[in-house]
Amino acid sequence: MKALSPFLIAIVFPFLLCAQDNLLDKYNIDNQQFKFYKKLNEKENRLIEFKDSDQHLILKIAMLNLINKNRKKHNRPSLKLDVHACRSANKTARMSAENEYTGHWDIEGKKPYHRYGLDGGIDHVSENASSTWSSAKIDLSLDNMYRMMKESHMSMYKERPPNDGHRQTILEPNHNFVGLGIGGSEKYFSYYEEFINRYLPLNELKVKGKNIQLQFKVPSGYFLVGINLSHDMPFKPMTPRRLNAKGSYLDQGKKSNFIWDDDIMYKNGKYTYSFKKSKNEITYIQVLISKNKPKPNKKTTKKSFSVTGHIVVK
Repeated sequence: MKALSPFLIAIVFPFLLCAQDNLLDKYNIDNQQFKFYKKLNEKENRLIEFKDSDQHLILKIAMLNLINKNRKKHNRPSLKLDVHACRSANKTARMSAENEYTGHWDIEGKKPYHRYGLDGGIDHVSENASSTWSSAKIDLSLDNMYRMMKESHMSMYKERPPNDGHRQTILEPNHNFVGLGIGGSEKYFSYYEEFINRYLPLNELKVKGKNIQLQFKVPSGYFLVGINLSHDMPFKPMTPRRLNAKGSYLDQGKKSNFIWDDDIMYKNGKYTYSFKKSKNEITYIQVLISKNKPKPNKKTTKKSFSVTGHIVVK
């Protein structure tokens, strides 16, 4: 294949920039906002096979702005788009669309916190999932994908109690980042929202054989409540039919153990907790913090929230 001549490049490059600018105007996106996230998208090296194109990134920025518009109505802080979480969400959405199921588990038997943790995420994640099915070939043009993304989000945002779990996730005040995933097949389009709690200035996990050590720092203005260690059995594959029949998910394993703040070592401004992993179990590690200082004689997790999502399999 012959390379483009400098003359043709001089013609094509401005044309591409013009098309991009038209898309930004169409979806009401500021050029500086696009450049900011494009730079992050180019810099991120993880899950590169699920990287968003510039066009898909524009759709996600448009959705981010819609999500923040809805959150603002309820005095919730704005979210930032997380590129790595977007790629993890793309991976989940593609698996969903290609196998024609909708839900929080996947065909490998993993829940959202399993997928995000095994994809390299270390913060806490909460997931919304939605899909569109068509008896005919589905239109995967940019405009139609944005329409389906918007309709999916708005249907979740407009939920009413007592069946308003998706809405509560969208409006959770402690979220500060979000990853958005899309996947399409001939008759299926899937849209996933992965809301992230990222707070800890230090959040490191060291695994050596069965020995696990967690070190972290709690930001100023917050207090440690404790650590929840929960465990799941090894993943078992699930059929699309079974996946479509499942509903919401519990944000912990089948069995758990809670360690309160005063049982966690604190030295030189950081917390350290060490333990041994149980054999043949998948461990999920959640650090819980709060704006309220824990009372020594009255332990409670009320008004606390999770800020880590480490997963240990081996």
